[in-house]
Amino acid sequence: MSTILEQLSDIVVTGEETTARTFIIEHINEFPVDMKNELIFAFLQEAVEMDTAIKEIQNRAIGEGVEALKEVRKVKSKILDKKRIFEILGKINK
Repeated sequence: MSTILEQLSDIVVTGEETTARTFIIEHINEFPVDMKNELIFAFLQEAVEMDTAIKEIQNRAIGEGVEALKEVRKVKSKILDKKRIFEILGKINK
């Protein structure tokens, strides 16, 4: 096993994912070509999955926001209707 793979193996054994990721990024060009390509593909795949998850969360939040805004508009309309009724009653009672 080459030195770079031994170093990575030692880091992986510690269970420190962040340290392993940092090591891979800093030393990506030192890995064998096949492994380098697999690592790059894995990082890209993870990035796409994270981007998809973020977009799903954003869409859900937007949808919930739209629904909340509709409810606020309904309440506002009811308040304005009641305000108009009180204004009319106030004019009638004068």
